[in-house]
Amino acid sequence: MPEKITKQDLENFLDQVKNSEEYENPEFAKVIDDFAIEIRSHLIIQGVLDSNHQLDNFVIKKIDRVIDAIGTAITIAAADHKEFPFLNDEKLKEMVMGYPESIITAKEIDPKAEIKPVKEVLARIKNLGPDILREIAKFQRPTLLVTPKNSFLEKKENMDHHKRYVDEKGKGQADTWHMEKEDSPYLEVSTSDSTLISIVEGAARLKHRPDIIPCESQLEERKKAFINHYIEKKILLISVHEYAVLMQRSLREYRRHGNDKGKILDYFENEKDTVTCLGDRHLKKTTRIPVAFFAARKVSFSAYGPDFTIDNFCARPSHPLMLY
Repeated sequence: MPEKITKQDLENFLDQVKNSEEYENPEFAKVIDDFAIEIRSHLIIQGVLDSNHQLDNFVIKKIDRVIDAIGTAITIAAADHKEFPFLNDEKLKEMVMGYPESIITAKEIDPKAEIKPVKEVLARIKNLGPDILREIAKFQRPTLLVTPKNSFLEKKENMDHHKRYVDEKGKGQADTWHMEKEDSPYLEVSTSDSTLISIVEGAARLKHRPDIIPCESQLEERKKAFINHYIEKKILLISVHEYAVLMQRSLREYRRHGNDKGKILDYFENEKDTVTCLGDRHLKKTTRIPVAFFAARKVSFSAYGPDFTIDNFCARPSHPLMLY
């Protein structure tokens, strides 16, 4: 993409794409339409009305990212269901169709994020085998997630650089928060040496799992029960790094759907709303139980006492697919 383009250049580009044969594919069209809504919203906020106005680097970078996503969407749409039979499952097909959005989110969290071709990802999913795929298909919303290898603090900074939430009073999203007490598990968050592609539970609201352990049990007992339940299935609890990326993905979805807060991960307004229990990977070992949610206009990484009891404490499973 050239470094200097105008608003008219952008509209011409969108028109060309919408007149292409690929646009007749509904999954492909969704990638383009979501991109157009986000970019046009940004231009309106910036007050860009003149068709000859030169677009800023923010828009140019987004165009570059969506071009990558377009190529991915085309590849997915053309994928042979005989070669990849799991695409016959509507849940798993939807999961794969979400990969372009995961690419764009990863680049937002870390502009240097490395991305794997979708064909390689499809092959890895195929090699998971029927047992794991059956477990993943039980997720409320299986979601392919690309988690860059930058630090937790860098992820936070980039999340705060791309804020989207606005409340009913017009107040914007506050900075991402994490507990900083002496016994906080977030005081020493290790950084991974590798980019991770995983399949996570992407549902905004999690279902309670009294079949695993009664909801009135203490949090430490419930966390252990969640871990033991999933480990047998080669599934982990979502990590702090994965959660940050998944949260940003949900905030992008919130904006695309007309500021629908029902799209935001663990949107916490009352005691019926869920919070996610995070896995221990990358976190400082303490007695506190790490949790994450969205409340009071911000993404929050908190931690509760081990003997605390709350009904809305839920597990968000994750299966690592690729490390590179």
